[in-house]
Amino acid sequence: MTDGKQISSGMTYFFKNIFPKIWFGFLGVIAVLAILAMIFNGVDNSFSFMALFVFPFMAIMGHLLFKQFCYCLTDEVYDHGDYLRIVNDGLEDKIDMTNIINVSSNMFQSPNIVKLLLKTPSRFGAEISFVPKMRIMALFDDTIAKDLIHRSYKARENTKEDKE
Repeated sequence: MTDGKQISSGMTYFFKNIFPKIWFGFLGVIAVLAILAMIFNGVDNSFSFMALFVFPFMAIMGHLLFKQFCYCLTDEVYDHGDYLRIVNDGLEDKIDMTNIINVSSNMFQSPNIVKLLLKTPSRFGAEISFVPKMRIMALFDDTIAKDLIHRSYKARENTKEDKE
């Protein structure tokens, strides 16, 4: 396939792989320090509560949030005009614009995540999530999502007209 225009962010690898490791590494180091403080300073230390309850809670909540917002991200999304090419974990799939029934984006979330709901599931499922390319000085910019909404609607309308 010829390369289309990449509409997904190059930071996806960081969000999917590096940031969770930093988070869990930070929690692990602080938890070990808290346990060492408990051992050497006694159980009455203020770290004892955090070591026994707060850090495991933060680890569980972090895992659930990463599962919801980071682990589900596709690696790369390329726009080829009438279809999108999705690349995830070395696998590729083609999604026609007519197959996209909904595009959602929350530009007040960091990072902004665009979700595509598909009529017919792709090899990656019925919902495709990706981080769109970010532009400098465009804090509340969801141009990619708006463009996909418009083009998928137009493609579905053209398909309806062709059938009539």
